[in-house]
Amino acid sequence: LGALKTRLRNQIADLETQIESGERIVKARTELMPDEEVAELRQRRDVLKQQFDEIFGQKELTDAQRVRNATAVVKRSIAEYERRIVEKDLTPKRRVSKTPDTPELQALRARRDALRDEYQHLQDLANPKMTPEERADSAYKANLTRRAAEYRERLANRDFVTRKRKIRELSPEAEKARFEFEEAKLAWLREKVAEERTNRTVAQKIFGAAGEGINLSRAMVTSIDFSAMLRQGGIVVFAHPVVGAKAVPDMLRSFRSKAGASAVMNEITNRPNFAWYQRAGLWLADIQGTLRQQEEEYAGRWIGWVSRLPPGPRHLLRAVAASGRAHVAFLNRLRADMFDALAASLGRGGTVSELEAKAIARFVNVATGRGSLGELKLAAETLSKLFFAPRFVASRFQWIAGQPLYGALAKDELGRPIRPNRRTQMLLAKEYARTFTGIGLFMSSVIMALYAAIGLPGEEEEWDIETSPISSDFLKIRIGTRRIDPFWGVQQVVVFFARQVTGKVKTTYGDVVSLEEGAFGRNTRFDVLVNFGRSKLSPAAGAAMNILDRKNIVGERTTALTVSRDVTIPLAVRDIPKAMNELGVPLGMAWGLIEMAGMSTQDFARDVDPEKLPGRIKTLAGKPSEKTGTEADYQRRMTIFVRRSPGLTLSQAEAALKERYKIKAAVRNGKRTAYGSARNRLRRRWPKGKTK
Repeated sequence: LGALKTRLRNQIADLETQIESGERIVKARTELMPDEEVAELRQRRDVLKQQFDEIFGQKELTDAQRVRNATAVVKRSIAEYERRIVEKDLTPKRRVSKTPDTPELQALRARRDALRDEYQHLQDLANPKMTPEERADSAYKANLTRRAAEYRERLANRDFVTRKRKIRELSPEAEKARFEFEEAKLAWLREKVAEERTNRTVAQKIFGAAGEGINLSRAMVTSIDFSAMLRQGGIVVFAHPVVGAKAVPDMLRSFRSKAGASAVMNEITNRPNFAWYQRAGLWLADIQGTLRQQEEEYAGRWIGWVSRLPPGPRHLLRAVAASGRAHVAFLNRLRADMFDALAASLGRGGTVSELEAKAIARFVNVATGRGSLGELKLAAETLSKLFFAPRFVASRFQWIAGQPLYGALAKDELGRPIRPNRRTQMLLAKEYARTFTGIGLFMSSVIMALYAAIGLPGEEEEWDIETSPISSDFLKIRIGTRRIDPFWGVQQVVVFFARQVTGKVKTTYGDVVSLEEGAFGRNTRFDVLVNFGRSKLSPAAGAAMNILDRKNIVGERTTALTVSRDVTIPLAVRDIPKAMNELGVPLGMAWGLIEMAGMSTQDFARDVDPEKLPGRIKTLAGKPSEKTGTEADYQRRMTIFVRRSPGLTLSQAEAALKERYKIKAAVRNGKRTAYGSARNRLRRRWPKGKTK
């Protein structure tokens, strides 16, 4: 007790001395030099301490003590968060140094930093940093070394299981961030292109604007529909309807928003086979990429004009852009799914060779409307200005010719072509067979449905299906004056080939006409070729040709209204109002949906001008007193003509023909009274100059 009192008195005296002097007493601790006895005592103590710990063990906290301590810590944390919420203190809590900053300390820190920099410099000299190229090369070698070690380990363990690429699943926040990144990149690219355009010459600007106008016209004409389903994708959809159906939700999601289209493409790029898509040449379009990366129906930079237009045109172009997104998304999903399915069917153990992958990719590209232009591929952008869809037309020729089955994939060292191997050809031949089976099932279903609803087919009935390949109606479904072509652009190519090979044409009135040269007023093989090429022109080029010829390809007179319609109005909606008026709203809408889904439709009904009617009948049937052919042939021609002219009866047509000849006779004989009477009788039969 006395020692404790003495220690306290000494501490009090030290504190009083420091307070009075204003200086702190620094006590230097004196180290005692231990002798032999101290060392012996310490050793004995350590031995006894070890024995003590073995007997009694270290004192540990009980569970109750641990819970009590943890509770206290959590309560302090709760109190701290409550304070920060009330005081709006949102800054991270940092540890603040309590050491005062003196000039001497600042100088020491500066000297330390200088020495550290010098030391780092010496390290860099001893171990110089690699250039970016050297780092990339080193990383590449390290990656190959690691992968080689993995394969050696798998070989040693007899591990031959194919490992699938792990698909990255993005959270909604990550998906949004990726979409914002793509939008920012696209905005930068657009401004870059705009900046480059400012340096163009006047001539370059004029030609560039004209080219974009042609692209925009084509995009507008093909928009407001989902024709990719049965136009470009029809060959695959007829063979694999389930694969086609799975791509429809992605098409609709892309039509709704840019984010939906971005998500569809992200899903495709994260697939295990995406590297194979790229190596094999599978075509996956990008509506926002360069002209060579886009689908030819929607190619162009016109989409960048949307935000710069007034509200009316802006909304129109947004609808066109939405159709383009849907078009691209459907075909990309369809191509990726078909490649995966065919690779899985062909691959041994889930893998295919590079040449097999190229054969599959080429088949899928051709089947979905992306044909090869061969040596003309460098002129693809120019061809797309002149023709509507040159790659699509090329794909239909290539599919019919069987080019995916036997076409060269590459060349060997001697320059000889390397073609698909036998098992690949067998797989692709089965795909052709599946498509033809789908055609048979579809046509059988249509025939049974029309038979149940209308009756037997025939010229005198309401429907029929043409079976002659030299007729423009080959395999088209005729219902009244209307036609449906369900065969994805292949039908026109088949008819073209058949006419060129046979040298004959079957007209819509059932006559077989020779294409041999020498017959005055008749078409030749060259005329068939020209007409086929004209039917494939782009909207702008086709309008220019119609203006020069003063009529379109089906003989309608060219006017300002028809020209503006041909270059702006979407194909899918042109015939809907007329169809609804003639067939009623339900059937008219159904007719429009058929067109929007990708099946071509045509209406051969025409309003009849009584001034021109007799001449048309004469061309068909000859003079009433000098009928060409048999009586049955005359009646057949007249009946077909009347059926295709709404509101016109056979008696009216024959009466008009007779009146027309009376008019000609009156003019020839100079009898004005007879001429006027006959002309008035003719006009009274058709008020306002048209049949209704």
